[in-house]
Amino acid sequence: MANRRRQVSESKGRTIAMLLTFGLIFVGVVVFVIRPTVGTPSQAGADPVTNKGKVLYDAYCAACHGANGEAGVVPNSPALNADGEMWHRSDEELLAQMRHGGENMPAMAADFTDEQVTALLTYIKGWWTPKQRAVQIGDIGE
Repeated sequence: MANRRRQVSESKGRTIAMLLTFGLIFVGVVVFVIRPTVGTPSQAGADPVTNKGKVLYDAYCAACHGANGEAGVVPNSPALNADGEMWHRSDEELLAQMRHGGENMPAMAADFTDEQVTALLTYIKGWWTPKQRAVQIGDIGE
């Protein structure tokens, strides 16, 4: 009788261990594979314009503004993501800043085509919440 109880107990223990293992694997898949990456624009990878914008951002902007627009990389570089204040500016202001510089920023997009500037701004706007995009003045990438 004692052996039978021990076998049942061991069987339950293995079952629980197996369920916990599968549960941890499931959580890992959800957290690292299915869940979107925090700080990444919601449209990332969704269309060619946004993909071009990401390539340009990574090459020209991330060094100062951070990989996810979080700022703090270079002193006085503002956050471009939803945590920042850039969504309070019109597209015209943002485009002028990108093309001509100012406020501690060089003219990074001075030689960009209109298509490249639009792609870059569309990518950055992907970090903003739907409410921020709705309130922001302008319509590039909307």
